[in-house]
Amino acid sequence: MLAAEVLFRFFDIGYGSAPLESDPILHHRHPKNYSFIVYDPNGEFGGHRVVYDDEGFVRDPEISSAHDNVPCQYRVALLGDSATEAIQVPFTKSFFGRMSRSAKSGVCIKNYGVSTYSPIIYSLQWNMIARSYHPTHVFVLLHGSDFWDDIYYSKSARYSEQGELIAITGPGDDMLKKILRKSYLLRFFRKAQLKIEWILNRFFREKEIVERHAAKAADMPLDTARHLLAVARKVKRTDAEFVLMLVPPHQFQGNYPTPGEVSFSDIVRKWAKTHDIRYIDLDEPFSRAAQKGKIFFEIDIHFNERGHQIVYEAIKAEFPELFMN
Repeated sequence: MLAAEVLFRFFDIGYGSAPLESDPILHHRHPKNYSFIVYDPNGEFGGHRVVYDDEGFVRDPEISSAHDNVPCQYRVALLGDSATEAIQVPFTKSFFGRMSRSAKSGVCIKNYGVSTYSPIIYSLQWNMIARSYHPTHVFVLLHGSDFWDDIYYSKSARYSEQGELIAITGPGDDMLKKILRKSYLLRFFRKAQLKIEWILNRFFREKEIVERHAAKAADMPLDTARHLLAVARKVKRTDAEFVLMLVPPHQFQGNYPTPGEVSFSDIVRKWAKTHDIRYIDLDEPFSRAAQKGKIFFEIDIHFNERGHQIVYEAIKAEFPELFMN
């Protein structure tokens, strides 16, 4: 066992799949100063390295976190869930990585995306971001499942006597899991376990993914609208630019709405306009790209490399002052 552990460490083979730890304020977070080789039981992606910084957020695996202290004229903050975190593709192929690598001198970009985060958590997260990073631009990538997540997290939300949201209590740390995660050998066994579970539950898992991420609503869900508007107002009070985007939810069904059908994108777009929120519409570029090839993975719900490039190009077109040609 010891020899195997040494061997895995020597070859730096430490598998992982979006590891999470409990958090007393933000419900959960990724482990700090942690790295792993991405493994997907579906077999659609993986083999590249992901590195979390000293706050538990994704960073460029080829650049030391010490570079975070360079002078910044513009500070861009990305908020979102796993679609924003973007560990399904290599860093340089993600929209975050493309933004980072093409940023002009004086433009700093930080990715605060964490798996299954949603607007109610962004409202809490912003308090820490504003104190430590002071962004000039804030991009939120909304997901069709976010309003379900908002409902879930609201059950463990705590408020002050004045009615202000102060915490979303996590489930508590599993100390054994945190200890075992340090072993490369046990991470390899975990990889095998995930693959076996995927084989046994494939039919049910695919069905669950489609149902969970098929956002259907007649209007912007009230809780999500309230929390998202709270974040937008907090950001604007600091004179930072607030920008909203939405993962086209109907893509998870494999097609786009028929003419005249109201999609969740239509609802969010209208809501953003009503509240004077800058909105980058991803529907049109995704619709054009979908005619030439896939922009999402076949089974996994996230963008593939083409999808990430489209998001990057849409942001770059809207903010050319931040990026090199």
